[in-house]
Amino acid sequence: MVLKEAVQEYAIIHGKLIKLKKNDGRRLQAVCLGGLKCPFYLYASKLDKSESTFVIKTMSLEHTCGRVDKLKYASSKWLCNRYSKKLNRDTHLDVKSLQEDVLEDYCMNVTKHQIYRAKKRAKVMIEGSYIEQYGRLRDYA
Repeated sequence: MVLKEAVQEYAIIHGKLIKLKKNDGRRLQAVCLGGLKCPFYLYASKLDKSESTFVIKTMSLEHTCGRVDKLKYASSKWLCNRYSKKLNRDTHLDVKSLQEDVLEDYCMNVTKHQIYRAKKRAKVMIEGSYIEQYGRLRDYA
C-alpha cells in the first residue's frame, strides 16, 4: 500500500513516532504517540470498493512533540532501499561510515546489526543469491 509507505517515510524524515492504528484494506488511521496531546492525525479510506485508490478524509500535520532518534520503520529493508546505490558503488563500505551517513541524512541512529543486514540484503539484490546462480548453472554449460 503506497499510502502506508508514505506515512512511514514521513515518520522517518520528520523523526516522529507515528502509529498506524487502523490499517486494513479499507481504511488507514495514523496517530502520533510522541506526546500526550500531539494533534497529528491522518484518516484515509478507500474511494471505491472496486478500486485500490485511497483518499485522505481528515488530517492534521501539526506536531507538539519532540524528535525521536530511533524508529521501528527504519529497518534494514528500508536502509537497503535508501543506500543500495552507495553500497553498489562501494561494496567495502564500513559500518561506521554508513551509520554516520544515516545520522547526517535523517538525524537517526541505527544499530550496526541493521547496517550488516542492509549490506547483506543489498549484496543479494545486486549480485543475486547463490541459489539462483546455482539454478542457472545449466544455462552456462
